[in-house]
Formats: sequence, structure tokens, C-alpha cells
Amino acid sequence: MTVESRTLSATREAFELRARLEAFEGDTLVRTRSWDCRVARGFRLVARSSSSCSRPKTPAGADALTGGTSMARAPANRSGKVLCHPSGERWTVELRLDENEARQGCQYTVYLNRVFAAETAARSAGEQVVAEWAAGRIAVRDLMLQELAATYRRLRETYQKMQPPAVPTTTSAWESAIGSWEELGWIAAVDAARLREHVRRAFAPEAGGMPRRRIRPDTESDSTL
Repeated sequence: MTVESRTLSATREAFELRARLEAFEGDTLVRTRSWDCRVARGFRLVARSSSSCSRPKTPAGADALTGGTSMARAPANRSGKVLCHPSGERWTVELRLDENEARQGCQYTVYLNRVFAAETAARSAGEQVVAEWAAGRIAVRDLMLQELAATYRRLRETYQKMQPPAVPTTTSAWESAIGSWEELGWIAAVDAARLREHVRRAFAPEAGGMPRRRIRPDTESDSTL
């Protein structure tokens, strides 16, 4: 079992917790669960689902539940496509996600931060993530942050003179790093463009700041740090 991500931050009004849990049997994803909740400074728990697309506000009181807990409304119309790509003797998973609501549409392309021994395992994992995202249990921002962190770790493990020496935590730092990797030939232009789009969306004002992530030394699992 691997914990994909877990972050805790605070504002003047509340504490915010984001977490994702994935359980694997070998390379097969068998169970996932995500949390995105907000604890107001007054100890009133508010669970919510985040997205990088702007949404109309829910009328006040519409989500009120017994005990002071409020749930986010259902996600917009979502669909996704899973593409599996051979990488040596293993497989990578590309997700193409579409989100539409009231004439507004968003399209995302992200890669899972794991590699798989078999195509069937890769496709199963991708389909599971798409289903979780379509149900509103996964935020696309988290998928983007996972790919960014996994890319940094992979390059750090491949190249001795890794730059920067620590995971970037700001828009400018990420853009500088991605530009350097592309110039050095460590990543292709198409991958650099996708990572820049991840940075743009993940660091958008409505998405909140990017949490610091610690790089783990293990290489067996490409889970988020």
C-alpha cells in the first residue's frame, strides 16, 4: 500500500488537509481513496472536492448537514480516456481528462506517476483513476502535482548534476527548472509544454499554493512524495 500524497496547510480561517491513499497488489491498483477537507478555526469540519476550473457558488445553506458538516456539490460532466505507452519493458499511463459544465470546458493531459510491468495492469490503474476523478474523489491539481514531483525524482535519480538540488516550490522555480531540463535534453519539448501547463494550473490563484514535497529515496514506486 502506498500513500500518494498528504498535505496540511492553514489559513486565517481554517486548517486544510488533502490526502490520497492507493492500495496495490503487485502492479494492480485495487483500491483508492481521497480526502480533501477543511477544518474551520472553531472546529467545524467542511469536506470538499477541489478543481482547477472556476465554478458558480452554491447557495448558502444548500449543503448544510447535521452536525455542521458541509459537502461539495456533485462534479461537472466528466469523461476520460486511458492511453498506455511502452517504456522499455514497462508501461506508462497517459490520462486525457475532459470536464464540461454550462458552456465551460477544461481539458487536461496527465501521466500517472507509476510504471507498470504489464499493459493490462497499466490500463486497469488508469481506468480506476479516471473513475475516481469522474466521481469527484480526485482533484486534477493533485494529479498534476504528482506528475511534477515524480518527474523531478526520476531526473534526480538519472542525472548526477541535478538542477535544482531541491524540489521547486514556486512558479518561477518550476519554470526555470523545466527550461533547464529541456535545454539539456533531459525531457522532450512536448513533455516540457505539458509540465509548464501543470505548473500554470496548479499555481493558479484559485488552486492555492503548492505544498513542499519531500523526495523519498525509494525507486520501486513512483508515488507522490
